[in-house]
Amino acid sequence: MCCGKDPTGYYSPLSCAYDLDYTPYHNIEHLIFRLRRIHKLGSTFSIEFSCLTSRSTFFSRHFILCAIPLFFLSKDHKPGNRTSKPLRSTTPLFLTLQQVIAVLSKPSNLGRAESVLSITNITMEHAKLLRAQERELVENRGVRSRIVDEGGVAAWREKRLVLLWEAGLLSAGLLTRWHVQLKAS
Repeated sequence: MCCGKDPTGYYSPLSCAYDLDYTPYHNIEHLIFRLRRIHKLGSTFSIEFSCLTSRSTFFSRHFILCAIPLFFLSKDHKPGNRTSKPLRSTTPLFLTLQQVIAVLSKPSNLGRAESVLSITNITMEHAKLLRAQERELVENRGVRSRIVDEGGVAAWREKRLVLLWEAGLLSAGLLTRWHVQLKAS
């Protein structure tokens, strides 16, 4: 079930999922435990996250290529601007599917662990979504004007580059995107 409010971090209404990519790596376990508390027993919710594939070992050439779009600090993001999406963290460089499953399997202080309903590799769908977002930046005059007005042409170009770069990493098999559907039990 999609909930429209997110007191925990970045909630994507597009995918109806909490996106762990916007949560610092050291806060992932805390975020998952917090999600447990805000969802009623029996309700369903989803999380999504990106992670490196086995081809992208730490500090390899592939790792560096994957790190580049995560280190961009967007010029159109202004601190205190509640309407803009928060900045991506470097969590995808360190988080793994196995770590997320391990955290979900731990009982919380409420004595609950989530039931995993499904785990879906959505890598290609996410790459397609990122390319569509980039096209929207080019073709939608209102979106383009808003970004240029807030951060200048350089911010608009940077946003497009980062979207296409990440889409390329997903398509090349260097990053993987996971969607995990959970039931609060």
